[in-house]
Amino acid sequence: MKPNRYHAVRFATLISFAIVFELLSFTGSHVFRSPDWTPLLFIAFAFASSLVGRALAYLTIFEWLRFPFTKVVKHSSGAGEDVHSLPADIKSPAWKIIRQVVGDWISCPICAGTWGALGLAVFYSFDPSMGKFLIYVLGGAGFAMLISRLAELIEWSCHAAHEMAGKLNRQNKDARLFLAIGREFGNDEFENTDGDFENVSVVIERQNYEF
Repeated sequence: MKPNRYHAVRFATLISFAIVFELLSFTGSHVFRSPDWTPLLFIAFAFASSLVGRALAYLTIFEWLRFPFTKVVKHSSGAGEDVHSLPADIKSPAWKIIRQVVGDWISCPICAGTWGALGLAVFYSFDPSMGKFLIYVLGGAGFAMLISRLAELIEWSCHAAHEMAGKLNRQNKDARLFLAIGREFGNDEFENTDGDFENVSVVIERQNYEF
């Protein structure tokens, strides 16, 4: 497959997505009755859309939907895992390129969240009572997820601080031990380190001490 055909298939797939998006937007804003949006409802709607996006891209509940289009790989940082679309190149058949585009869309929480927001808005326009209830439920769950992430961040920060404090404490103990040994041997160089771990280590390395 030539490069221009590869990009043409991707472009056609994206155009198809855009057409469907516009049709749904038109349906929600013109065909159905446009409900009133209060500030509280809009905030809940934002949290609900974010939750839907992350659920589609990452959470186990939609793993069955992602499976034909994506794969789970090790995160580039080395910690945890990430979701990537199944690969395709200029030699791949059209269906694999389309699969890659769908995988790119569904593994992106912002892209998936945009479609989730559109779906919620259309449903709210179609049935305001049920739509509002769904938005508040998903919005509450999204806000709870945010609180959980913040609590996790604080917890990990405290854990890191404890680890650092323990490391510094061990270094200080080692420095005091090395300084005491140096004084025991009567080496003046140890006297000039002031007990600092790095300074003591330099002296130990220079004097080739073995402990």
